[in-house]
Amino acid sequence: MMTTTAYIIFTDLDGTLLDHNTYRSDAAIPMLDKLGRFGIPVIPNTSKTFAEVSTLCQSLALNGPVIIENGAAIYVPTSQCALLDVPVENTDQAYQRIAFTRPHAYWLSILSALKQEFTGEFKSFAELGIAGIVEHTGLSESQAAAAAQREFGEPVVWLGTPQRKSLFIDALQNRGAEPVEGGRFLHVCGNCNKGSALAWLTERYQRTRFAGKLLKSIALGDGKNDIAMLEVADYAVRIKSPVHAPPTLQRAQHLITTQRCGPEGWHDALTQLIPFEQLES
Repeated sequence: MMTTTAYIIFTDLDGTLLDHNTYRSDAAIPMLDKLGRFGIPVIPNTSKTFAEVSTLCQSLALNGPVIIENGAAIYVPTSQCALLDVPVENTDQAYQRIAFTRPHAYWLSILSALKQEFTGEFKSFAELGIAGIVEHTGLSESQAAAAAQREFGEPVVWLGTPQRKSLFIDALQNRGAEPVEGGRFLHVCGNCNKGSALAWLTERYQRTRFAGKLLKSIALGDGKNDIAMLEVADYAVRIKSPVHAPPTLQRAQHLITTQRCGPEGWHDALTQLIPFEQLES
């Protein structure tokens, strides 16, 4: 008897499911609707905060788990915890949080300690404030306020030279941080990443909701902070970016690089990868 194949999608947001400039996802909506009809989970795997993602998930009708702040934590809807074998600590909360790294204040203290050595060469979100975040991202004030609600890592705007940036990253690593580069910012956090969070959730889906099926994970992203999830997923999709080259990966198999940017490329890749006709039969 042939084993049924199931799929699970892990997607970056900015520059991937969301257009780099407009933050809109119009071109991906038909595919999102189709994935929903086929019961294929779409898991945001992003550098964004939970405050940002929860609002976005409502607008896109995504009602499953979300991975936030580059794998620092996973939020699982309380209503789905029993199905996914996730412990519930507070039944009054709509989501349960599984954290994989130290809290926000810890990483701010490390950045503060580096201020003298790298004077004027970087600014953190905390220093930028809401107006500064708006300036560097193009977000609205309310969106910038949500972006500022960091629970774990801290995004940094680098203002110095590339050479000094390498020294800055070395200094962060010497203090226990594991900085990763996103589309716009350097994210300072601990030993967590989008790949380990993807693996954690995939394992739970495999032995619970998709037990007895061959579960295939698909990861889509456009930036360096997506590398970890692109390397560990069964299928990797590098979304073309209008502002930088695709991230360099070690893998060569089951790898797609889209011809179109953002949501358009997102739609194209999933159309190519998922055999909907077979799933219908």
